[in-house]
Amino acid sequence: MTRRPYLRHLPSLLLTGAAIASMLAFSGAANAQSSVTLYGIVDAGVGYVSNIGGKSQFMQSTSVMQADRLGFKGVENLGGGTSAIFVLENGFSTSTGALGQGGKLFGRQAYVGLKDDRYGTLTMGNQYDYMGATLGMYETSTWLLGQYSDHPFANDRANSLRLANSVQYMTPVWSGFQFGAMYGFSNLTGDINGEGRAYSYSATYNAGPWNVAAAYTEVSGSASSLDVSSLTGLPSGSVVVGGSYLRTMGIATSYKFSRTFVYAMYTQSLYAGTRGKDIENVMFRNGQVGFTYFLTPALQAAAGYTMTAVGATKLHQVSTTLDYALSKRTDVYAMLLAEHAQGNNARAAIIGIGTSSNANQVVADIGIRHKF
Repeated sequence: MTRRPYLRHLPSLLLTGAAIASMLAFSGAANAQSSVTLYGIVDAGVGYVSNIGGKSQFMQSTSVMQADRLGFKGVENLGGGTSAIFVLENGFSTSTGALGQGGKLFGRQAYVGLKDDRYGTLTMGNQYDYMGATLGMYETSTWLLGQYSDHPFANDRANSLRLANSVQYMTPVWSGFQFGAMYGFSNLTGDINGEGRAYSYSATYNAGPWNVAAAYTEVSGSASSLDVSSLTGLPSGSVVVGGSYLRTMGIATSYKFSRTFVYAMYTQSLYAGTRGKDIENVMFRNGQVGFTYFLTPALQAAAGYTMTAVGATKLHQVSTTLDYALSKRTDVYAMLLAEHAQGNNARAAIIGIGTSSNANQVVADIGIRHKF
């Protein structure tokens, strides 16, 4: 056999070629006024729950103030006020290192599109619908009260859920007004209105310190199913509502003072049962108010109240936080949340925690968040 001594140099040649290609790509990107940004959030802490199935629990927590993530976002200036944009964002657990969103590589967001100063923004991919992208900006979890303050079962999608196979258009801002429309394809042959088909719409108005917004989302198929067994302490899967379609809508407003930010939101969500099955339609109604206040430039206090009504059951939750900024990127926080369930055999179940054996549940958490 003829020996080929140059093969032993192949790895270094490949590395050299890759380095040259990277430099050329970087040079080309610079000439085209492009940029790619690496960003992320790492959030972890220690928590206490008063009652999960009749027992208290201490735990190592993660993604409490904000969900852990690692992402890339890019912009290429195409000239004339037009840019190509993309976002690839991954979710994970700081506690275990495991991927989030069912193990998807970029399960939080993955989209690409064009942005134009005159005509607006068009994107395609796996994206947040407008209940989360628009109204989520007014939810308690956005304003220092953490993921445990989200609405029960995430029933209105305001905690930022995604639409796969979606196309989204957002107008430019016209005298403070901005509108958006989104369509999620079922991607099923011969069944355009089948599993996963979705619509979402948004309208916002910004008048300096005052903002108001409204949004609507409709989703068909299994994405409209919701397990509500914990409302009465039954095993998971015992009571599932929806399955045909979900229609959720809401309106929100906020006002920013010099040291205080106040906000309020109302949403309602209809889960329609599947035809031919003994599943009734169920309506959720959610109302919330909250505020944040700067005690000092580095120390903020936040509080919020949420009431969710479903049938004869009502869930009342109060959430409070103290947050201290160690730097622009790192802060430490302490949270205290309490939920009371009102109704026949109703059980408290703060989202992301588990079900109490009675109508009350308290959660405390201290943690650290770093953003990069």
